[in-house]
Amino acid sequence: MDVFAPASTVPEPLLRALLVGGDGSPELLRAAALAEALAGGPDAAQGGMPPRELLRLAYDLRQAAWEADPLNGSLAASVLALDAARPFLDEARRRVLAAVSGQDRPPADARYFARLLERREHDKTMAFLFGRLEAEPGNLHWLRHLAALALAAGDFDAAARAAAHLRHCPQGDLAPLAFLADWIDAEAAFLHRDFALAERRYAAAWAVLPMGPARRIRAEALLRLGRRDEAVSLLGRDFAAHPFNVTTLLRLHDLALGLDRARATLSGGLALLLYTCNKAADLDNTLASLAGADLSFAPGTRIVVLNNGSADATADVITAWRDRLGPDVLSRVDLPVNIGAPAARNWLARHPATQGAAYAAYLDDDADVPRDFLGRLAAAVQAFPAAGVYGCRVVDAAHPAHIQSADLFLEPLPETPGGPAFSRAFTTSRAHLHSLDTGRFDYLRPCASVTGCCHLFSTALLRTAGDFDIRLSPSQYDDLDHDFRCLLAGHIPIYQGHLRVLHRKRTGSQGRPGGSQYSMGFANQFKLHQFYSRDQFAAMAEAAFQAARLDAAVKWTWIAEQMHMAAAAPGETGGQA
Repeated sequence: MDVFAPASTVPEPLLRALLVGGDGSPELLRAAALAEALAGGPDAAQGGMPPRELLRLAYDLRQAAWEADPLNGSLAASVLALDAARPFLDEARRRVLAAVSGQDRPPADARYFARLLERREHDKTMAFLFGRLEAEPGNLHWLRHLAALALAAGDFDAAARAAAHLRHCPQGDLAPLAFLADWIDAEAAFLHRDFALAERRYAAAWAVLPMGPARRIRAEALLRLGRRDEAVSLLGRDFAAHPFNVTTLLRLHDLALGLDRARATLSGGLALLLYTCNKAADLDNTLASLAGADLSFAPGTRIVVLNNGSADATADVITAWRDRLGPDVLSRVDLPVNIGAPAARNWLARHPATQGAAYAAYLDDDADVPRDFLGRLAAAVQAFPAAGVYGCRVVDAAHPAHIQSADLFLEPLPETPGGPAFSRAFTTSRAHLHSLDTGRFDYLRPCASVTGCCHLFSTALLRTAGDFDIRLSPSQYDDLDHDFRCLLAGHIPIYQGHLRVLHRKRTGSQGRPGGSQYSMGFANQFKLHQFYSRDQFAAMAEAAFQAARLDAAVKWTWIAEQMHMAAAAPGETGGQA
């Protein structure tokens, strides 16, 4: 099944969903539902992919959705229902699915648990879940939430206790699922950067029941242990078994070619642009990370910091760093009032340092960059020189397993007949929010938008695309709007997932419904939905889709010509491919 081949027969709506990528169950379930609908649609038998192949793909996607969340009873039940209608599972898999389906028993009233989750009180939530597990030791519902929340919070002690419970459940009800304790331990070890232990635990889980995620993250562990050839072999085998997984395609291509290690040099000069207001400590840390960066990847780099009317020690921080780096490297702009993010970006775009450079990069005042960040951005420019706009993978500095932003795609929403005059016109992909950062978003490709946290432009495009829109003051979504205008002008943003930037901004209570940041973001998002016509949003989405489609087809062709994807992988014997 050559899903991403140049001559792919996958219907376009389904191909769009698959190209968004992601290993989380929400994306896989959505694609499965699309495949099922298309198989039974009026045009199913008129050329293209036959209904039988669409249904087979839907079955594979539903099974993959369960494998992404293997303790989820409802996902297991949906796979069992398909198997009952048309048997396709082996007996071992059927037994595991039956155990998961039977032992995941949600409570009749989950309102208290929902309130705990909304409040994000980790310790109280963990205490509640351990209490429920003690009262109902065989109920997988509490165990799966406990394991997922512990891993997401980096609470490795709680994750280890969840795994131990799965291995030694006092009632024995969970005995068929004991091997999934290795899965929990493996993910905890990976996130704790114990890659040797993670590799062993994933291999142990695979030996009992082969599942795609165990193989993929095992490959990531092998890569970090310096065993690149084995990692590439595992990913090649995985793509042969799951040809619908664009993330594996992208990861396999980049690792095989060494693009994950690629650095290049920006020529023509670079202006590094920051604006800040009353965040002296954050700015100090960010400038320290810039001072430690290798600026030789962009000879002649100038740093410009705009002080947006700060009343704290920001001015002193800027003075101290200008004295350390020298006025030839760091320039300052001091404004008496806060003019907001869009206007600050526009002011910096007109600074002499920017006007005289070939490239300009906006960097948030609470971001920490790695030493080689300019080399990695330059590698993206080298791979896609005509794009003119580039971004990266941004993670939560406090919880680096949480991806805040990756490659975004755009989905236009149809106008509701009889609906309000002003309504949502689009939605953006959320695949990065449904997985922890285990390396699966480390790839390079075109998309609809990248984050403004670390945003590189050619200054030629920065001039032709126009100013950041001050209607989106004081901040939020002005960077997304600017990417939209780049799309309309034929410049497709490039996501450099091999560059990870730590972001210290966390929304907290002010980012939740009712908070000031939420209100501001909601208002600006509402405005943005009215800035363009439905036809323009459709054109933006189409431009990004066609670019991603071509990119995937080129990479699929290279892999098909250069690699034998189904070759035996070290450490894999038996089991379902």
